[in-house]
Amino acid sequence: MYRSLILMICGLFCFDGVFAQRTIVGTVSDCEGEPLIGAIVEIEEMKIGVDVDKNGFYKIELPKELDTDKLVLIFNCLGMEPKTVNIGKENTINVILEEGPVNCEFYGIQIYK
Repeated sequence: MYRSLILMICGLFCFDGVFAQRTIVGTVSDCEGEPLIGAIVEIEEMKIGVDVDKNGFYKIELPKELDTDKLVLIFNCLGMEPKTVNIGKENTINVILEEGPVNCEFYGIQIYK
């Protein structure tokens, strides 16, 4: 009985490691400190990305087996210059985007004449 209980508890700890993830969080704001609602945070060359919330907060969960030292986050927002940041060992990455040209191609906006 006790042996089964001990094996079950050990199994739970081992099973938990299989699904372990690394979480990257942060905020996206403009140069005045206002949150950039509608900004997009993506991982370069991967199909993982999130929108920021109304407070400019984002959260991305990554499998731990990824080599995050080489991963790059791309921050985009309409009317702002895109910015890239290496993730490295950081778990919190706050970014300030500066005003720039509107990148209509990125957002799929079509302009009709």
